[in-house]
Amino acid sequence: MNLLRSPKQKLIAAAVAVLGLALIAPTQGVSAATAGRALIAALAVAGLIWWFYRQRHIESGSAPAPRLRVLSRAGLSPKTGIALVEADGRNYLVVYGDGFAELQTAPAAPVSFPAPKGRRPRRAVRKGVSR
Repeated sequence: MNLLRSPKQKLIAAAVAVLGLALIAPTQGVSAATAGRALIAALAVAGLIWWFYRQRHIESGSAPAPRLRVLSRAGLSPKTGIALVEADGRNYLVVYGDGFAELQTAPAAPVSFPAPKGRRPRRAVRKGVSR
């Protein structure tokens, strides 16, 4: 069925089939109207079979990736929470609660904070031990 990929090719094939039936029908003692009705009925049955076949394979095949996913969720209090949501490949932070929601774009990569600069912790000095 690779020959009948585009609608144009399908239309040409159907026109050739109807023309062929119209030319053959009078020689076989069948009227052109009867041959046309038979062709339309056969095409309708073939179309229904094709449609059922596609529906069965679409449902069982790989579904497209969802456009919206909740990556992580955490509760802040009994009535509020925060969620990391991915929508169309972009990350968003959503803070939600009882009657409100706030949306912020999340950074693309995890943010790491440097250690605070200051004094180093003192070493514990033991009495009676010298270095």
